[in-house]
Formats: sequence, structure tokens, C-alpha cells
Amino acid sequence: GICGKTRIAEVGGVPYLLPLANKTKVYDVNKIAKEIKLPGAFILGAGAGPFQTLGFNSEFMPVIQTESEHKSPVNGSYFARVNPADGGCLLEKYSEKYHDFGCALLANLFASEGQPGKVIEVKAKGRTGKLNFVTCMRQTLEKHYGDKPVGMGGTFVIQKGKAKTHIMPAEFSSCPLNSDEEVNKWLHFYEMKAPLVCLPVFVSRDPNLARLAQRIDFSQGSGSEEEEAAGAEGDAQDWAGAGSSADQDDEEGLVKFQPSLWPWDSVRNNLRSALTEMCVLYDVLSIVRDKKFMTLDPVSQDALPPKQNPQTLQLISKKKSLAGAAQILLKGAERLTKSVTENQENKLQRDFNSELLRLRQHWKLRKVGDKILGDLSYRSAGSLFPHHGTFEVIKNTDIDLDKKIPEDYCPLDVQIPSDLEGSAYIKVSIQKQAPDIGDLGTVNLFKRPLPKSKPGSPHWQTKLEAAQNVLLCKEIFAQLSREAVQIKSQIPHIVVKNQIISQPFPSLQLLISLCHSSNDKKSQKCAPEKQSPEDHLYVLEHNLHLLIREFHKQTLSSVMMPHPASAPFGHKRMRLSGPQAFDKNEINSLQSSEGLLEKIIKQAKHIFLRSRAAATIDSLASRIEDPQIQAHWSNINDVYESSVKVLITSQGYEQICKSIQLQLNIGVEQIRVVHRDGRVITLSHQEQELQDFLLSQMSQHQVHAVQQLAKVMGWQVLSFSNHVGLGPIESIGNASAITVASPSGDYAISVRNGPESGSKIMVQFPRNQCKDLPKSDVLQDSKWNHLRGPFREVQWNKMEGRNFVYKMELLMSALSPCLL
Repeated sequence: GICGKTRIAEVGGVPYLLPLANKTKVYDVNKIAKEIKLPGAFILGAGAGPFQTLGFNSEFMPVIQTESEHKSPVNGSYFARVNPADGGCLLEKYSEKYHDFGCALLANLFASEGQPGKVIEVKAKGRTGKLNFVTCMRQTLEKHYGDKPVGMGGTFVIQKGKAKTHIMPAEFSSCPLNSDEEVNKWLHFYEMKAPLVCLPVFVSRDPNLARLAQRIDFSQGSGSEEEEAAGAEGDAQDWAGAGSSADQDDEEGLVKFQPSLWPWDSVRNNLRSALTEMCVLYDVLSIVRDKKFMTLDPVSQDALPPKQNPQTLQLISKKKSLAGAAQILLKGAERLTKSVTENQENKLQRDFNSELLRLRQHWKLRKVGDKILGDLSYRSAGSLFPHHGTFEVIKNTDIDLDKKIPEDYCPLDVQIPSDLEGSAYIKVSIQKQAPDIGDLGTVNLFKRPLPKSKPGSPHWQTKLEAAQNVLLCKEIFAQLSREAVQIKSQIPHIVVKNQIISQPFPSLQLLISLCHSSNDKKSQKCAPEKQSPEDHLYVLEHNLHLLIREFHKQTLSSVMMPHPASAPFGHKRMRLSGPQAFDKNEINSLQSSEGLLEKIIKQAKHIFLRSRAAATIDSLASRIEDPQIQAHWSNINDVYESSVKVLITSQGYEQICKSIQLQLNIGVEQIRVVHRDGRVITLSHQEQELQDFLLSQMSQHQVHAVQQLAKVMGWQVLSFSNHVGLGPIESIGNASAITVASPSGDYAISVRNGPESGSKIMVQFPRNQCKDLPKSDVLQDSKWNHLRGPFREVQWNKMEGRNFVYKMELLMSALSPCLL
């Protein structure tokens, strides 16, 4: 959030603070943003606090979103002061007490649009020198960009350790501060513990140095004392305009400037002399390199005349020094050019030994006789696959060294076994013959394109990686085939050639195939179509990697049965049984663990069950508009368990009518449903069970919604039941019913809702409104006319409203007139 039209604003300066504070220099950050042509800018940095508002001096840390035409300003700045109570450091938020956007004396500000973008991240773990973190970054910029001033701003965090910082006193110094010692005595220094958030803003070098260098005239020699005085006088004018606030004298045209009282006089002189020497050296070296305007004559070794001017001696010595420096620089440039060319030649002419060293860094090699053999297998990781996985390193003699050497030439080559050539992958297909849901997909695991040499990498690396991938696929399939034969299940697994066929659920088939193709042209022509990235199950491939790694680890760390030192010399089986005399069955039970195929079948079951549950919920959501059903799937799932939260709501009445919340935990062979009240229901893998359960819950939601709506409308609940024993029998679940009475007691509404039969609404009117009732001889008194009469069914389809709860609200409103 610190990118977009970035710029740096240097406001005020140290001369406004030292030697005496100039209290007329106050600023407004909103006006500064307009001056730098960026209204509404996000500004951060450091400076002096607004004493005109605070009433005292302080350190200021501006964090401000300035005002623009469309937005009002936001001030999140902080200020630090010396605590008058105990002299400690006190940090306060500026916006909690004050509402202006001012600062004073000096400020280093970094401004941007506050947009996201690319930034420079600098990390440091330890301090190795005397310079601080910001100075190191500034010197790095200066070293890289040279004379070009480059600014940087942002924020960093000191996470560990301590930092020594200073805070200005609350009162400005009454006496001039003309030296660094006086300034340090005036400031208060503190050791602050991490974490600290810092807002640095700095420039690689002072732009005034370049301006001063342009004013130096090298055409003039070191002339008379009058010229030197004039030059010093002009220099004093320059520095006075840049670093002081003295006024000019109109009568004499001179500047009232006292170098002895200026605190940075020595720094100015040192910078000026260093800048002059650097500029002269740069000009001389550029002229010597171009050889256009000047040549360096050898320095004469003749004795100097007795009446030689001392200035001439200085000129000759400087000339000799410049010639020596130029010679050193030229020799260094020649050595650098020579080393670069030698490195380029070595890259083109790689020898066999250096390439063999590179190969040895990536693969295991051993020397057998006069051959160099390598190992592709995973035996060192614990693999027991019988394939040897050995390749041979040979010297590449297919090129004539007398001719031009191509760029991709490699002095060595590798020979891999013929049965590991080409590419291989494991094909997993989950097929469902039932019409409710189609095939869950076919994925190709560990599939790689045909090996092609990548630019910048040796071609033997791609060949060996492809061969190792073939070996891994063969090992995984061999392990799966072995387990498929050994595992006893209700429906036996079938192993045919390179295929394993299993049936996790009825009418669900799991196919695992090993596909191996060589690099010949025939296999390339009949290669299958490309697989889209969306069809690839990266989770399943990752799990296969983890499972085979776990299998290897078990092989490495398998606990051998004890071999007692006092065991008699006898048969090996007697020793392996140990002191407790384990038999074969007990040893097998100790080493039994879930196999690779069993874990894949469990994953296939879970994937199928999760896909069918999602399809069931989606079909109900698209088919039934009222009530609405929503599914929120969790992104963080287990390999064998997924979670989904199902909400059943009525549109527009989410706050009044509390929705039914169901937590569905989809496992391997069953689905656990957890209600909001803690009830747990276990469903099998059959789709009809989940669909019937959701339909019954949606039916119950309508009756629960009427109950909640009655409380809001002031109606009284007379009866409520989730499982009604009257009326037609529902094939799915049970019907639920509710009866509510109006506030005045004149009307009653009875609602019956079933998963299959739907909604049926009856209204009971007072007897005096029922004209078709026969007169009774028993009920002679008029008071009995206030009793409610028989029920009448409401033609619910002709009611206006977007959903069931909305229609019910209209019906209740119509039957409960407003009482004034």
C-alpha cells in the first residue's frame, strides 16, 4: 500500500533548528501534498513535531492520508516527547488529542497514492559495522547510482534486540548549538527494545553537490590571493543560500555569513575539497581514455631550478600522482577483461572431469573396474524393489573437436537400462455405471513430457530424471499388485497384466493402470491426447508420494526381533523367535500395517462419496427454490474426511427465522450429520438416504419458520409437533404441523408440511362469521357465537408472495386487524 506515483519531499532543514530554532517555519501536510502535485497522497516519514499546536518540541512520525476532492483527510500520526514526570520516553497518538495536519522546522516525507505494488524487501540479521541500517542502505544506493540522486522511503521493523534513539527536549535551546558535542548534550538518548516500527526516508546523495560541481571552473589555475578570496566569498554566498537564513546586505552586496559560527563549516570544507579532487580525477581519466584532448607526458626527472615556484612543485606532484592512478586503473581493467574472456572460453570447452563432478553432485556414482556406474533406485531411502536401477557414465565421442563446438555440447553421456527408457505414468480411473452421477474422472499421475533438454541444464539430468520416474511408477504398481493379491475383501481385486480392478462400492469401479511408452516414433504417433491441468489430481499424486515414502521409512526403521547374545547355536528360526518364543502369526500381527492399495481405495471411496454428496445438495438447491439450501465447503480437509456446512434458510427472513444448520462430515463409507443441538445421525453411502434426510429437514424448516414468525407477529402457538401421526403417510420421513392463534383469539391457522405431500394451510374463523353453519338447539346463548367454527383450507397457490414465510406473514397480517 505504498506504491503509485511515489515521490520524496524534503521540507525545511537542519538550519531551521540549529544553531537556534526558527519558529516561523511551520507547515501543513495537506498543502505539501498539493505542492508536490499529488493531492490525496498517503504520506509517511519523520520530522519535528508541530510545536505551534502541541506547545512544546517533539519528534514527529507522520502517517497521513491527505485530503482530496473526494475524500477527507485521515491522520494516524504519532509523536514522541520527553516525559516531564520521570524523564522517560513517551509515545502518543496525535489524532487522539489534536485534529490538525501540521508539522514544523524539518520533515523527510515519502508520498504515494497508497496503491499495492512491487516493493524492495531488505532483511538483516546482525550488525557487523559501525554504520546503522539506514546509512548502509543509503550508501548502497549511492554506490550503485553514482552522481544520480535516488530517494527511498517506506517502513521496516526491528524484530529483535535494542536500538539507541534520541528525542529532542520539550524546550528549544536558548543558546546557539555550534558543535556536535553541544547538540548531543542537548538531545536525550534512550535504548528502546524491539519490536520497533521505523519510517525511513533518505536520498542517496545531496543534489547540492552536483550543483556545486558545475560551478567549479577548471580552466582557471591556482591564481593570486585575490582570486582565492573572491572564490571563497562566492562559495560563502552559495552555502549561505543553501544552508542558512541570513539576509543580504543591499548596500555592499555581501552576505552576512560567519564561517566560524557556522556548525557545519568543517564538513563543508571537507566535502568541497573531496568533490573537487573527484571531479578533476574523473575528467582526467575520461580524457586519457578517449585520447582526444590531452596526453600525459612522462614526468621529467631533471633537477629543479633553484628559483622554482612552490606552486609548480605542487602541480608536478599532482600530475605524477594522477599518472600513477591512471596506470593502476588501466591495468586493473585489462586484468578484468582477460579474466572474463577466459571464463567464457572455459564454459565453451568443458572437460569430462568437471562435468563428471557436476553429475556426482546430483547422483550416486561408484567405480567398478574401468566403468563408472550410477544408481537410480530408491534403495538408500528404504526401497526393496528388486530392479537394480544402474546406469553407466560414458564419454561423449560423437563430435569432432577440430570443428566448431556447438553450444549444447556435453563431454559425457549416460546409458540407462532399456526397460527404463521413455516415460511412464500411473493411470487412475473411477467409473460409476449408475445414471445419477457419471465417471468421476481419469487422472494420469507422475506423467511427464518426453525428456527434452532444458536451456542451461545438462541433457543427462533430464534423461536420469525420466528414468527414475519410470522406476518409481514400476515400484508403486508392483507394490499395489502385490497388495491386491494378498488383501482379502468381499469382492476380490483383479490383477490383469498392467491393470488392477477393484470395486469399493457396488456399481463403482476403480482402475489402476501402469502406462509405459518408449521414445520411438511409433509410440509418439499413437500417444494419447494431452491432459488438461484441471483433470490432474495433485492431492492424490502428493498422497501417493507420501505413502511410498512412509512405506520406505517403515522398511528402514522396521524393528528387528531380538537376537539374544546367549542364544544357542541352532536354527535361524529359533533365534528370530526371541526370548518370548513368538510364532509366525504373532510376528505377522506385530508387523501388520495398512497397505498402499488399501489407502488408495479409501481415498477413492471418499472422493466418490464427496462428489455424490455435492451433486445431491446441488440438485436439491437447483430444484427447490423455497426454502433455500446453501452449502459451505471447508477448504482444509483430511485425506479421508471432508466437511460441509449446510444451511436451510428462507430468503429475506434470515434474522427472524433461524436457519437449520447441519454439519456433514463425509468419511470413507458413511456420512455423519451433526445438528445444531448436538444430535448426531449416521447415513450410509446410499444417495437416497442423504436426499430423504435433507428433504425432511427442509420440510421441518417451514414449520419452524412459522413458529418464529408467530412470536414476532404476536400470535400464540397452540400446538407444535415435528412428527405428526395424522393424515396421509409420508414415504420420506414424517410430516410436521403447527397451530397458532391470533392475538385476539378470533382466528387460528393450522399448518401441515410434509416432505412429499407439501404444505397444507387451514384457517379457523369465528362462528358468527360462518353463515352456513346450522343452528343448534343446545347453543342458545349469544356468547357461544364467539367460539371458532370449522377450518377452511387456504388456496395456497393463489396467494401472493415470493416464498412460504412471506405468504404466511401476509395471511397473519390479514387476520389480525390493527387496533387503534
